[in-house]
Amino acid sequence: MNAASTIAPDPHLLAEEVRDLATRAYETLHDPLTDPQETRELSERISHLQGLMGSMASNDLSLWLENLRRRVDAPASHAVTTGSGIRRLAPSPSE
Repeated sequence: MNAASTIAPDPHLLAEEVRDLATRAYETLHDPLTDPQETRELSERISHLQGLMGSMASNDLSLWLENLRRRVDAPASHAVTTGSGIRRLAPSPSE
């Protein structure tokens, strides 16, 4: 879902977006083959939602979004599995 501009005033859309974000984050963080681009897009989506929420977000939701963004942005979430099953950090986009 990408109805970001209409989320803030509509609690139903907000709930749907949060559920979708939680599902996508779970899949991304638990899939060893996640592409680094997917991780960046997820981080941007979280940051965008945080910006839309502003001061209207509950403390619990704000804290959850911040913790989720930190977890997604952590270096371990950018790891990839090599053919031998060993996880290593994926190269940054500038490499």
